[in-house]
Amino acid sequence: VYQDATSLIGSIPDWIRVYDVLSDATKVDLAKKYLEKVYRRLFHVETYSKAAADFVKGKFYDAAFSFGEWLSPAFVVKKVKAKRKYVWIHIDIDKANFVNCKELVKYDNEITGYVFASKNSMEGAIKCCPKMKGKAMVVHNFLDHEEIIRKSEEKISSEKWKKPYLLSVGNLRVEKNYPRQVEVMKYLHERKIPIKWLCIGSTVNEAIYRMVKEKISKYSLENDFILCGVDENPYKYMKGAEAVMVLSDYESWSLVITEAQILGIPVI
Repeated sequence: VYQDATSLIGSIPDWIRVYDVLSDATKVDLAKKYLEKVYRRLFHVETYSKAAADFVKGKFYDAAFSFGEWLSPAFVVKKVKAKRKYVWIHIDIDKANFVNCKELVKYDNEITGYVFASKNSMEGAIKCCPKMKGKAMVVHNFLDHEEIIRKSEEKISSEKWKKPYLLSVGNLRVEKNYPRQVEVMKYLHERKIPIKWLCIGSTVNEAIYRMVKEKISKYSLENDFILCGVDENPYKYMKGAEAVMVLSDYESWSLVITEAQILGIPVI
């Protein structure tokens, strides 16, 4: 949970009902979470949130999705009653070192399909996990084109957005590889290319934030590589960018790519 991030809950249409039955999950201390993880691995058992289990008990759904590649689909398989059950995969599991492919297909007989955000991601997954073949499918993320274009037309007030600039949109997380972005900016700076690199996203991950700030300082890029923090409307900045930079390690097809395409902005 990114405390300085802007929640999108308010943007969800009224006809979609959201039940946050795990609202207290983020309050559990990290030590307890780590011990539970070790316990599961040592004894090969699954533990479930009682609140989640109680919520789905006695209900029957048309479809249920196991939504995290870092999670076993065991909860959806064992606790949820549904006509169809899917595993939703939004990263390149053949590149992410924390994904347990065997666990994802452990309940293959009870899984209807494996849903990927891009063809490339699906093909990579099938290579490292052939069992998915035949049940793998691509469903691209949906976006509101008109809303993105409307938001892109809002005015920018700050001088720091003076052109030309490159733009990254993403929280400081491991998979985004912000240190790599700083290295690229260093290369551009050494070639005396007159451009800035602006980054929109949460900086609450202290370890990565510190690492990135140290690199920025080491290469004297304080005026060129700028961490702008969170902004609820990145599209008004995206519209003026020379290019949108997506240098993640294993993100499959980031929404930012499609957003930039909608606005006709090149993506690297």
